[in-house]
Amino acid sequence: MDKVYLKKQEEFMKELKLILILAFLAVPLVSFAQGTNAVTGADDAMKAADDANAMMDETNAADDNMADDAMNATDTNMVNEADDAANDPQALAIIEGTTENSELYGEVELTQTNEGVMVNAEVYNAPPGKHGFHVHENGSCEDKGNAAGGHFNPAGAQHGMITKDGEGKAHEGDMGNIDINAEGEGTLSLVIPGASLTEGKNNIVGKAIILHEKEDDFSQPTGNAGSRIGCGVIETISEE
Repeated sequence: MDKVYLKKQEEFMKELKLILILAFLAVPLVSFAQGTNAVTGADDAMKAADDANAMMDETNAADDNMADDAMNATDTNMVNEADDAANDPQALAIIEGTTENSELYGEVELTQTNEGVMVNAEVYNAPPGKHGFHVHENGSCEDKGNAAGGHFNPAGAQHGMITKDGEGKAHEGDMGNIDINAEGEGTLSLVIPGASLTEGKNNIVGKAIILHEKEDDFSQPTGNAGSRIGCGVIETISEE
């Protein structure tokens, strides 16, 4: 509700009450001076006060309606935003270790946005330190992750950091590094600009996400991040 409107309304009601009080005090005095019945003057003042209270009740009712309308509009907007978010295309990649008996595990949730694809990754039981984290061109984790091929790079750009360099100026799959703490856990959140979960040359559904052995140092051609210790294929989450 408009705060300026409420302030003005409050000042108006204060002035109205003051006028009514003065009128209530003045009527008996005028009636006495004119030789009329003071009781009649008091009745008139009381009637005026009743009318003012009725006006106040109507004003308060209008305020309540405005407040209800504002709250309903806010609730409707929140519901619409939640519905829009629920309808955005989503995908998931389950990261598993590429070597036998590896306990490495992770989940990558992907959501389509107006800017691109939002990525929220969680990795567990990984070696502490920074590790290259990229979308690769193939959807296979066979051969210790090597079947995933190279970085996803539909624009034929040089290696870089997609969130910093921008679409077309780095590999579309260049997500940089994920930092793993001493407990073997790490998270990464970013938006891949221009990426898609539905269509077009930047569609990353069916591609693999690779967790590398070492840190991506952003050198050419692929960041010198070493072998592939974790891998998961991006799959669309089906609607129930």
